[in-house]
Formats: sequence, C-alpha cells, structure tokens
Amino acid sequence: MKKKLSNSVLITGASVTGKTTLYRCLVVHFGLLPTPVHMTRAPRDGEIWSLDGVFMSEEEFKKRFHGGDYMQESLESAYYGGAYYGCPKEWIDSTLRGDYNCFVCPTVKMAKKIKEALGPNIIWIHLVANKSVRRARLLNREPDLDKKKFTLRIEQGDTPVDIAGYDLLINTSYLKAGDIFLRALNHL
Repeated sequence: MKKKLSNSVLITGASVTGKTTLYRCLVVHFGLLPTPVHMTRAPRDGEIWSLDGVFMSEEEFKKRFHGGDYMQESLESAYYGGAYYGCPKEWIDSTLRGDYNCFVCPTVKMAKKIKEALGPNIIWIHLVANKSVRRARLLNREPDLDKKKFTLRIEQGDTPVDIAGYDLLINTSYLKAGDIFLRALNHL
C-alpha cells in the first residue's frame, strides 16, 4: 500500500551512507519525481542516467552554469571530490509548483539553501555512518577504486558539517538498505 507525501524529500550524507538506496526506495514507494543532480564525474557501476545523476562533460556543465541553470554561487562551490555537481534551479521551481520531488544533494551547504527556499515543502533527511562501516561498504562496492580516490571519499565524509535545520537524522552504520527505508518511512 502506497502512502502519499505532501512534501518533497532532500537527502544528504557522506559517501556510502545509503543516499542512493534511500532515494530509489522513496521514489518508488511514494511516486516522487526523481530529480538527479547534474555532475561531471562518470557514472558508477549500477548508476542510471537521469535517475541517479545527469552525467555530462565539464564543458557542458560550465556552459549550463554560466547560463544560470544551477543554484551554486560559483564554480568553486560546485566543485567537490574531483568533479562539478550542480543543483538545478528547476528543483525549487518544480517543488513550488506542487511537484513532489526527491533530491540527493551533494553538500550540506546547498541543502540548507534548498531548505531555506522551500521551507515546509521539503523534508531534509541526513544520513551518517561511522568511518569503519563506510570504508567496508566502499571496499565492497568498488574494490578496484584507486587508493587516492578511496581516501578522498572517506576523508571528505569525515569533515564535520553543521546540519542544523535537518528534519530527520538516520545513523545507517549497522542498518541494511530496507531498514534505512523503514526508519525514514516511520518519520514520513
């Protein structure tokens, strides 16, 4: 039985905390519109274009950025982990028109901006997991990942962030995918 939401959902968290898994579950269960971030990195194994991300060249990203398509204030603020990530302004417009969207936001700073713009129209879920669990998940998911990229992704997730303003915090350290969804479902 499907429950309807009267809000869009925004998800943040470090690498391998379960963002994509939760995102996909929420999109299917609630019939939310998948609203992927635009990015210049290559798709990872299992990622689906236009569901998990809109993957593009750096040249295309910069063209869209300079055309005013993204919420990021500068190219520097859109650069994270070796790639550009853009949150389309259309996310805000679509939600304010009454569409129910689901976003995975690349940074907490951008999530705060979205939450400020949308207020009660959006539920912000932030996921956390301890470093050893994240390391194990990343090794399992991408065993051939270059050591430098591996270290970068884990260290970036350990950077303290001010998540004031979130609606739900889920520690996914010892949860399976279905359990992460159930924790979110209980709040929604």
